[in-house]
Amino acid sequence: MKRLILLIVIPLMPLLAQQETIFSGPYTHGGYGGPRIMLSTINNEMGILVGGHGGWVLNHALFVGGGGYALVNQLETPGSTSTERRYVDFAYGGLEVGAIIASNSLIHVRVSTLVGGGGLSSSRRNYHDYDYDDHDYRRSGDAFFMAEPTVEMVVNMTPWLRLTAGASYRYIDGIETDSEFSDGDFSGPSAVMSLNFGKF
Repeated sequence: MKRLILLIVIPLMPLLAQQETIFSGPYTHGGYGGPRIMLSTINNEMGILVGGHGGWVLNHALFVGGGGYALVNQLETPGSTSTERRYVDFAYGGLEVGAIIASNSLIHVRVSTLVGGGGLSSSRRNYHDYDYDDHDYRRSGDAFFMAEPTVEMVVNMTPWLRLTAGASYRYIDGIETDSEFSDGDFSGPSAVMSLNFGKF
């Protein structure tokens, strides 16, 4: 029986030795961080979201980290009037995991998914004879779950700098049905661009 096992195993040993696996040693570690900007349709208007992300890189192939983003341009809500302007306040963030494909190539691919939550509110500003009333500022808020898969092309600018451009799709769930907004108003595709600094 031992001879039979040896006859089976010995011819396979060269094949086993040639296997490439993500989690075989020696391990390499790195980290990254940087700003990101996204252009997306929000409540049927063009929204600009700005934030940042960062994380830990394993074997130049896998990464885990986090990110957070907020709407930076003023978008009026459906409840706005000529004397009472309401503006959208929208932000989210969470855990980001993903993979880097052929990271040593000048141009390569990065795929990731951000999973977490966020907050949505509207800022009400009253105007009297076109003068802003600082004492009449009220907010209503809502929380939601979000998931955002992203695909990016990555350019190796230097050993420590990466430029990325790609697309994502933001999925929102949890906006209350009695709100002036719906999940669909904030779900949708985005154009993504970022700078990443670190050891990749």
